[in-house]
Amino acid sequence: KTLEGAIFTLDLSNIFSSLGLYVGDHVQCTWDFNCSPAGPPNKLSLTITTKDETPPITAIAFVGTQGNNGWYVSDVQFSLSAQDTCGSGVDKTEYSYDNETWFTYTDPVTVTDEGETMVYYRSTDNAGTVEVDQIETIKIDKTPPTITGATTTSPNANGWWKSDVVVHFVATDTVSEIDTVTPDVTISTEGAGQSVIGTAFDMAGNSAQYTVAGINLD
Repeated sequence: KTLEGAIFTLDLSNIFSSLGLYVGDHVQCTWDFNCSPAGPPNKLSLTITTKDETPPITAIAFVGTQGNNGWYVSDVQFSLSAQDTCGSGVDKTEYSYDNETWFTYTDPVTVTDEGETMVYYRSTDNAGTVEVDQIETIKIDKTPPTITGATTTSPNANGWWKSDVVVHFVATDTVSEIDTVTPDVTISTEGAGQSVIGTAFDMAGNSAQYTVAGINLD
């Protein structure tokens, strides 16, 4: 798309008058000698045609509680800002979640879904030049993992063990997956009412604990 406009105007009146010339400086009179100026003004305009083939540049910014490994542990708000360096100006900015259905961006957008959300975005300038689609991935995991634990052997009928007791923990996470979980813990100290606490972390940094209690060792 081309843009046209006057970039410079020069008044030639002073130049021509100093030479005794008066371009366009004549009058037109009616039959009753009612005269008025006629003809073109003593001005020269220079017009240039330009092409804007440079697309705008769009930036994206995020607001949310960051966890680990690029995950957020809260809802995430994203905002878009665009600049057009060629000068025709930004006409519109758009975003999409599937690169097919596009929405016009006006205000910050909040993403609440857990998991990985793809955000496509682009801008168009007033010359109709469209930016190449940009893409960012928002990863959200607001849910702590699930952890359980138990002894690997059973006590006798009276609820006592007569040898070392091994406690094993198992953890699952359906969003970002498990990062770490407490390894097997061996209890070798004799005593009643002992317990072991296991902790699990998911990849986003969320954590959960589980206590295996009532361990009696003699």
